[in-house]
Amino acid sequence: MSEPPTPPRRPRFEPIRLGGTLRSSALLVYGIIVGAMVALATYMHVFDGQELTSPYVVGPAIGAVWFALRLFMMMNSRK
Repeated sequence: MSEPPTPPRRPRFEPIRLGGTLRSSALLVYGIIVGAMVALATYMHVFDGQELTSPYVVGPAIGAVWFALRLFMMMNSRK
């Protein structure tokens, strides 16, 4: 019996390393979103006179907490 032909050797390509750039830009964007949502919730409570339990205050506050949690998780990742 004859041996099966060996597959051709694939060339090795260096992977593109954009992780640091994408991560730092994501941190910046998430930080801006957190700041904007905190500012919106504060504006709606202080200047617009909405109560703290109003959806106009609670909504941006919950969004700010969620994005802050994501920001914290991204900053503390091991990559």
